[in-house]
Amino acid sequence: MDSYKHFTLRFWLIFLFSVSTFLIVLSCGAGIYLVVKQVMTDDILDINRAYSEKMAQTTDLMFQSMKKNLETSAGEIAPLLKDRQRLQQHLKLWQESTLFFNSILVANSKGKILATEPRMEVDGRFLMSSGAREALEKKKTVVSHPYKAITGRLIVLVSTPLWDENGNYAGFLGGTFYLEQDNTLHEFLGKHFYEDGSYLYVVDQNGTLIYHPEEERIGQMVDGNSVVQKLMDQKSGAERVVNTQGVPMLTGYAYVPSANWGIVSQTPEEEALAPTLKVVLDMFGYISPFFILLLLISFSLTQKMVNPLRQLANYAKSVRTAGTEVQPFPTIPTWYYEAEQINHAFQQYAETLRHKMNVIKRESLTDPLTGLANRRYIENTLRQWTETKKQFSVLLLDVDGFKKVNDEFGHQTGDEVLRFLSQAMKQHVRKGDICGRYGGEEFIVLLPETSAETAYLMAESLRMFMSDTVSPTGEPVTISLGVGTIAPQIDTKTLLALTDEAMYKAKQEGRNRTKLMRTIV
Repeated sequence: MDSYKHFTLRFWLIFLFSVSTFLIVLSCGAGIYLVVKQVMTDDILDINRAYSEKMAQTTDLMFQSMKKNLETSAGEIAPLLKDRQRLQQHLKLWQESTLFFNSILVANSKGKILATEPRMEVDGRFLMSSGAREALEKKKTVVSHPYKAITGRLIVLVSTPLWDENGNYAGFLGGTFYLEQDNTLHEFLGKHFYEDGSYLYVVDQNGTLIYHPEEERIGQMVDGNSVVQKLMDQKSGAERVVNTQGVPMLTGYAYVPSANWGIVSQTPEEEALAPTLKVVLDMFGYISPFFILLLLISFSLTQKMVNPLRQLANYAKSVRTAGTEVQPFPTIPTWYYEAEQINHAFQQYAETLRHKMNVIKRESLTDPLTGLANRRYIENTLRQWTETKKQFSVLLLDVDGFKKVNDEFGHQTGDEVLRFLSQAMKQHVRKGDICGRYGGEEFIVLLPETSAETAYLMAESLRMFMSDTVSPTGEPVTISLGVGTIAPQIDTKTLLALTDEAMYKAKQEGRNRTKLMRTIV
């Protein structure tokens, strides 16, 4: 019991203070890190949300200006539709004065191109693009989805209808900007790229990239991004999101009503939170002297606490070993070195308890009258044998006319007859066979790895012994037996039922006989 003598109170106190100090430092560091991380995350999300909203408002104003510019010019261009030369001159002057569009075009109500600026070899051709069809169908000022123009460029068309002097629809005036080349949108958005990896991108209402710092990505579908899905639902906000390339981003997003677009301002989470660790380390630099002082105070207090408690532990040990008179117990916790003595007492108690529990367990599985296994033990054994697919046979036996024995000789003699039968069963079975009382005057024998033929012979041997031997009644007492053997096509419940059926068949045929269970095919 002295195997723990080196784990003294001093050891445990130093261990406790050291671990506590370490855990305090660790928890403080983790708490500071999480707080700083959350604060920085919230700040960056707020910044990106506010910035995306600002850019969305500015973009919305830009599109309103585009539309107003087109609508104003439409009134000047409508009277010139039949004069191609003046129409072309007007478009040229207008193109030189506007900064919004890469090109301008005029088409009639059938979609036939009447004029373009800059001049392109497309005059007289019919527009078949989605943007042109949308302008012809809606006959109102619209911003198209990105599409491939007849020139092969990926463009967005902003168009407004043209009306003749009689108020009839005459076609449309459209301004285009090329998404894959320099334009007003590129110039406006491209100035806002931050050194921390933040950037803007723009999507239309279908989730197509209209603007991105990586120009090769313009035109890609990114509708799988959760933020883009919310913009497609005309929502604005800020959240952490993993983009379509698997990179965690801190994202702010805002909807542009006039164009049905969405603007996203986002910062890579890794770069955004990179300064967090430095902040935590700096804080540790400020608070580390406090923790060092705390540790030194802990060591000093430990030494002062050890001496009286160690004396108490030695005294408790001397009382246990020498049996000296117990002195008043001090009001000091004794869960360190002294706990060894208490542990020893509990070990002795546990050993006694274990022995008693074994006795109780054995009694709970034994029939108190006969000393044989009881029904619970038999059922547990059958369950184990079934689970392990063990081959076995079963004998079920019943005392013939047992009620008559009780009536004529009394219950005490009846009990002696049952004990007499129990002893006979034990004498006629092998080592490893299990004899049990199944209930009342009904008994059972479990025969592991035993064939039906062998079981039958053992049953007959027991039956003949009982019929030839004088029982406590002064004369032989006969028994009827049923023999059953487990088979693949039957379960334990069926086996017992068939064996019981065989036993009762033996009784019906005159008793004092053995019957094999019927076979199930």
